[in-house]
Amino acid sequence: MTRAGTNLKIDVARSHHAALGRFLAEGFGAKLTHHSEAMDIYHLDDGYSIGLFSVPDDQALAPDAWERAPWLEFAVDDVERADGHLLACGATRVAFRDQTHRYYRMPGGPVFRSCQ
Repeated sequence: MTRAGTNLKIDVARSHHAALGRFLAEGFGAKLTHHSEAMDIYHLDDGYSIGLFSVPDDQALAPDAWERAPWLEFAVDDVERADGHLLACGATRVAFRDQTHRYYRMPGGPVFRSCQ
């Protein structure tokens, strides 16, 4: 049997690193468990780990390239309530043909959808 793991690595432009970290903390309640100049590691309540690796801006994905990168999915308790909260924390909407989910872009670029 194969399962998805519990770790995610994101290379993020230095200019967006702090904003993306704030979004993970405020938007998803992720806790910063490791900090260094090169990377920050955040953990969600379910143990999922998100590593933000700081790279020079010219080595990070361009904003439009994130829409061609793998998209993420985050399960939330209440999709309706989470929608306003995520937008208030800095996410922006991403238009997509699937109308059964809401899609967003995190500060710095990664695209995700929310589900229950």
